[in-house]
Amino acid sequence: MRVPETPSEFYDRLSGDYATTIRQLVPHYDEMIGEVGRMLEVSAPARILDIGAGDGSLTRHLAHQVSGARFVALEPASQMANRAREMLAEYQDRCLVVETNALEYQPEHQFEAVYTNLVLHNLDAADKRQMLRRIRHWMVPNGVFVWGDFIRASDAVVHERHMAERLIFARSAGCPQDIIAANFAKERLADDPWTIDAMLTVLGDVGFRGAACAWDRGTFAILVATRGV
Repeated sequence: MRVPETPSEFYDRLSGDYATTIRQLVPHYDEMIGEVGRMLEVSAPARILDIGAGDGSLTRHLAHQVSGARFVALEPASQMANRAREMLAEYQDRCLVVETNALEYQPEHQFEAVYTNLVLHNLDAADKRQMLRRIRHWMVPNGVFVWGDFIRASDAVVHERHMAERLIFARSAGCPQDIIAANFAKERLADDPWTIDAMLTVLGDVGFRGAACAWDRGTFAILVATRGV
């Protein structure tokens, strides 16, 4: 199967049953989003930016968990953005879904926290660095950045083992074969996952401080960092 032309094209294909499919493709997904929520809850931010909202399910979870916080959720895929608006209907007074590419977004104010989950691996190295610089610029001093993503192991043999394990997991979880084929082709041919060490290095390079890996399982990890003053 061909690699989707854009990430938006691929994610629109998943929009019909994203909540099920993402759990078939990402082992420990619920543990992962629980960790994202825990990190944000500890910092108790008033304004939170979500980069890559998907179907809005993670934003909805966090809107319930971080009570009183106001969210701006960015999503470039039109069908996903519509699903996110439906998902967040009960929180519409404090959750705004904006259909836009984050590289083109111009916020009206800064945020106490920014998070992104399973998104930045879609960007090439130059765009990823630009995105991280923009994220830091959008944050208040000492604001918290939570970065969950698809990663690459530093050892190629280990990485291939993790990928093979995920393929077995996706099949056993009942993921449709066409989605499996498209997802793994995209990850191998179009995505740009980085090692944890590379992620930590670039966070320091663009001005974040205290960057650390807070959680990792196979080909997925969550990093947390603070904007320097």
